[in-house]
Amino acid sequence: KYMHTAFIPEGQTAPHPNSHPVTTSFWNGFPRQFWNDRETYPYIDYADIHHYARSGEVNLLANVYMPDDFYDAALFSTKLSTALHERSPEMPVVRGEIGFLDEAIDLFAANGTNGVWLHNLIWSGINAGGLSELYWTGAPTRDHIIGPAHDHRLMYRTFANFMQAVPLNNGRYADAAPTSSTPDLRAWGQMDATAEQAHLWIQNANHTWGNIAQGRPIPPVDGQIAIAGFTPEKSYTVTWWDTYQPDAAQQIIRSEQVATDEDGVIRLEIRGLEGDTAVQIEP
Repeated sequence: KYMHTAFIPEGQTAPHPNSHPVTTSFWNGFPRQFWNDRETYPYIDYADIHHYARSGEVNLLANVYMPDDFYDAALFSTKLSTALHERSPEMPVVRGEIGFLDEAIDLFAANGTNGVWLHNLIWSGINAGGLSELYWTGAPTRDHIIGPAHDHRLMYRTFANFMQAVPLNNGRYADAAPTSSTPDLRAWGQMDATAEQAHLWIQNANHTWGNIAQGRPIPPVDGQIAIAGFTPEKSYTVTWWDTYQPDAAQQIIRSEQVATDEDGVIRLEIRGLEGDTAVQIEP
């Protein structure tokens, strides 16, 4: 199956050994009626939207973004993911092209933040909105992920390792709705309430590429992340992961037993978090 080919199996005549999901593009538009019309377009497999972020500009998606979101890749991804999820497309959603364009200087091509922007963009994909980001690697963002003096492709492996054993396609995962004891600490993730399993990405909210590029101090943060929906007064295994280590054999930092309170809430204690971490919770 290919983009912009006939939406019937007989129309897929391109000489390729593998089937590919069918979609089409409305550039930065997102016609909900089209994506949700399974009767008229039964062979569309996923929804698509394109959007390039420009510093100081939110004209195209002003109902989603504020100008400063450009400097926070995690929030930038999560905001659109949440907005599109709330519009209820009955299929996965892919931002088929995304790129960050700064009118002043291309800090990403110069590796000005050592790839923190990409790291945060990737890991924020753990949010419950379900948006997948496909970063554009042609001009004008050709050197953002791979440049003459940097190669950030292994950042994708760290996330892939973490998600490898998570059965997201079982249809039971929903927003874990974690809450934080402080605005300087934020978390996103999903939970399978039936299996009592959850996975979260927990971040020092000030550890953004914009703050790093501008030389702002980013103090370590202490706090607590709470997740409800578990069995009351029961012990669960919480596994902490290093989000920067691409070797899966070295990625697990530690495992510990954490008990829920009488309301079925797990509380995760965070101490001195400079950047971010990730956790998996299971019985």
